[in-house]
Amino acid sequence: MQLESSKMLKRDPSLKRVIFLVVLCIFGTVMTLAMIPWQQTVDGYGEVTTRSPSDRQQNISAPIGGRLGTWYVVEGDVVKKGDPIVEVLDLDPEVVSRLEEEKEAIELGIKSIKLAIENTKKNIKRHEYLVEKGASTQRIYEQAQMEMVNYTKDLANANVDLAKIKVQIARQKSRLVTAHADGVIVDRMHGFGGVIVKETDTLATIVPESASRIVQLWVNSMDIPLISIGDKVMLQFEGWPAIQFSGWPQVAIGTFEGEVIFISPQDNFRGQFKVFIKQSGKRDWPSPNVLRLGTKVHGWVLLGDVSLGYELWRRYNGFPINLNSSELYINMYEEQETKKV
Repeated sequence: MQLESSKMLKRDPSLKRVIFLVVLCIFGTVMTLAMIPWQQTVDGYGEVTTRSPSDRQQNISAPIGGRLGTWYVVEGDVVKKGDPIVEVLDLDPEVVSRLEEEKEAIELGIKSIKLAIENTKKNIKRHEYLVEKGASTQRIYEQAQMEMVNYTKDLANANVDLAKIKVQIARQKSRLVTAHADGVIVDRMHGFGGVIVKETDTLATIVPESASRIVQLWVNSMDIPLISIGDKVMLQFEGWPAIQFSGWPQVAIGTFEGEVIFISPQDNFRGQFKVFIKQSGKRDWPSPNVLRLGTKVHGWVLLGDVSLGYELWRRYNGFPINLNSSELYINMYEEQETKKV
């Protein structure tokens, strides 16, 4: 009894050609996929930043509590180090004069203690001489020494109080808040006059001037073991049109080259690791005037070359990148030997 498919082939010979062409296409596709090269990559998202934290956005805080006086800047102003930002007025205008009076009282107390110490030194020497002559007792001599110890402690405490009062006076006099670096004011607290601020309250935000730029990428923990210092990276900056084929970086258009310079040893508690990228290659990154801090970036870390067919098979099966059977065999053998021991 002949199969139904055999009967169909006899009735319609063109069906044989169709099946032959389908098989030929499948075979050709498999061979093509096996021959086309594909560069494996690890991608991540991040932003433009600077290597030094002192060049990143910083807050300008109130050195003392009080009320806001005159503002000397608005948002967008370019300032130099030492330029005035705002004046913070003390709620009690007489506080400085009272602190000065307290300082004078402490200084007078220190002078009297020093004078008492000099007199006590003389008294100790005198009693020491009288004890040797038998005209005084050892107890009186020891009491004089104890007085010397007490005066020394009082002098040390008074010096501590004097240092504290000097710090308070200096802080009260530093009512004029100044810029601690060259940069641009990007945010400023609203209001003046009756606005009350506390010590360490943020008054303004400054972005220091810096020509240094790096890229900070966040990479998943599953891919981070594959990345090493010195690996090449293709970067796509937000706002710069680009066409990037992750497996064929040589045909990418509009991307920029970089190099891995740092890999964080600790994740961000969300399964992502920080990777720093510096500029490399012949094409310079955009100028810092247009490549601003915080610009979003999509990056591809370039790994080894494989065939496109292998890459599709790897992704379909969910295998990790650069799966090496010999390495797996060695690891399995080492685990078995460890269990035997």
